[in-house]
Amino acid sequence: MLLVNSIIRRSLVGMLLLAVSSVWCAVVGNHCAAIAFDDSESELDFKEMKSLSLRVVDSDGNPIANAKVRPYALRAVGDTNAHYFWPTSNIGEPPVVHTDEEGLVKIPYPVRFGNRVQPLESREVTFSVSHIDHISVTMNSSTTIEQATASLVRGSRVRISGVDEQGNAITEFGVLMPNVDWRPSEWPIDEEGYRSNSAIRSGNWQMLAVQPKPDGNTLFSDLTTIRIRRGQSLRFSKIVLRPGVRVEGRLDNAVPRPIQNGIVIATFAPKVAGESYEEKDPTLTWSDKVDIQPDGTFTIPSAPRGGVVQMIAICDGWLCKSDHQNGNQGSVIGQNFDVESEIISPELVMEPTGTLEVVCKDNQGNPLSDVGVATWPNQKYFMGGSTILGSGYQSISFIDTQLNPSADVRPPTLGDDRYSVKSNAEGLAVLRNVPIGTSEYLAIGSQGYRLPKQAGGEQYVPFKLEDVQPLKIELTLEKVGE
Repeated sequence: MLLVNSIIRRSLVGMLLLAVSSVWCAVVGNHCAAIAFDDSESELDFKEMKSLSLRVVDSDGNPIANAKVRPYALRAVGDTNAHYFWPTSNIGEPPVVHTDEEGLVKIPYPVRFGNRVQPLESREVTFSVSHIDHISVTMNSSTTIEQATASLVRGSRVRISGVDEQGNAITEFGVLMPNVDWRPSEWPIDEEGYRSNSAIRSGNWQMLAVQPKPDGNTLFSDLTTIRIRRGQSLRFSKIVLRPGVRVEGRLDNAVPRPIQNGIVIATFAPKVAGESYEEKDPTLTWSDKVDIQPDGTFTIPSAPRGGVVQMIAICDGWLCKSDHQNGNQGSVIGQNFDVESEIISPELVMEPTGTLEVVCKDNQGNPLSDVGVATWPNQKYFMGGSTILGSGYQSISFIDTQLNPSADVRPPTLGDDRYSVKSNAEGLAVLRNVPIGTSEYLAIGSQGYRLPKQAGGEQYVPFKLEDVQPLKIELTLEKVGE
């Protein structure tokens, strides 16, 4: 799952869990990292839970009842840099708890998480606090304090009604704004048939109304800028929703056909007419992830109109070239295309990828099988943060969740497990489709073995592929406890 601060904020940050057995996310340098560990036979108790006490109040100090609190990440004792996603393999999905009439709630969290090779102890819990009439907040709270306090500010109100191009009323639509949580309760239908939200921050925001269609031909409103003051109520009546831009793209002819295991991650950044992207204001983006067909083509039936789309493509043996290599700190940033017509036909320029062959042995030179080996080349979203190359999400699932209030869960992340493998009987683990010319790391996860410190520490081994010729790395692992 992708840990995202907000799917449409410019500050989007991603961390991915890949399924080798259990994968933990950390930050190495400026990169998001996926680290594979096997915890299937852990001897430690990862089910032990404690509770963090929280009081939720309004700006006058009065308690807020029925505020929703959702923990979703942890920081560990002795690890000042890493931020770990909720350890679902240890304790299941993160709980959702609500405040009582006194504004009080207990937030459960695991005392320990990880595995026997690398057990971690919780020192800080990250959680969100939201309420239908107040602006949501995200907090980090130490596990050692007696009680944390969250103060929520009452928000401004926005009401929206929609129509199609023929003027017929549309009620089954969702709303995206860069400063508003995705949860379905944020945009209920009010007594007059408007989609309504009373938890809007004051400021300048962008808004997009979206109606999903079974055939994928989603309807979109034009991107609208909202300027709202604290306590103000705005109404937008009969916003027109119409078909979006259609993308009919292809990979260039450098890539031999048929294409195998190809995907495109597209990030659309629509632009309000006459306005420009500004660093001081959040920019709404729309994400999609689609398969590449064997003939090298791909299609997105409908996406927001105007602005720019960033496209990142990867398939077996090939990766899209990146525009503006300088300053991207080694992340893949793909190629940008203007969205200026009803149909756009981008052709992505591709380049070869490399292969890393990792041989795992014990101190006697015997091959070690079933050792988890992972690397985490990064991709950087347009006007956003980074995540592991090949991972992504579809913004339409957030709209689907708004329209189905009973599904009060985070929409699924469309991950990619090509960078996490296990060694075979000969101790060989092969990582393919690795970018050439960038400095990367690999991590080892095994129930009974670990990297000796002289081989790069207990977690990470640096490497860099210079060309398409496979790079071979031999690792001698030491038995845990010796």
